[in-house]
Amino acid sequence: MDSPCGGSRPGRSALPEPSPPANFTVKQYLKDWLEALNTQAESTVTGYRIMVGHRVELIGNVKLVELTVRDIDFALGKLAKRLSTRSVRLARMILIQAIRNAMVNDLVVRNVVDLAPVRTGKPARLRAPPPSR
Repeated sequence: MDSPCGGSRPGRSALPEPSPPANFTVKQYLKDWLEALNTQAESTVTGYRIMVGHRVELIGNVKLVELTVRDIDFALGKLAKRLSTRSVRLARMILIQAIRNAMVNDLVVRNVVDLAPVRTGKPARLRAPPPSR
């Protein structure tokens, strides 16, 4: 198994194969985590992949074990400048789940995302009501 996230049993994270977790970047880990994610509907995983793409450009090159609250706060701050509050919160929630899985698999010792402040994004776009008949 190449994935540090495991994932052969539904609803459970298998233990990763022995490998040097210090070398995993956030980008590599999130990619592997999404591939192993089998407890969500495919449409949910697709949405997660889209949100992960926004974050990978900001913090993807950081080593997973070196990820800090400051890194997360920086990334969420950048996202908040261009995405709605709902999207920023979704991005944060996805990161919390991914890093929680890394904790379960002993790849990190704490979830730094839980410690990062929740950012407020741009106001949501108002949708026009459907034309009346």
